[in-house]
Amino acid sequence: MSEFSLRAAALLQRLESGSSDQSAQSELSELRSLWRTLSTEERDQATPLVSALVAAQSNEPRRSEEH
Repeated sequence: MSEFSLRAAALLQRLESGSSDQSAQSELSELRSLWRTLSTEERDQATPLVSALVAAQSNEPRRSEEH
């Protein structure tokens, strides 16, 4: 798992537990910067986490992926 994915997963847990403080917003900003450095393959692998982060930020329920 990449650094981005590890950090995004940890932040997702915080957001889902209702913790959306200034440090969470700061981590989101850092993750955006880190996202820009990822290869296409790394971005493809991290996309589900990014989608979950977006949903958690907007307080929408997470949808499970259909395969």
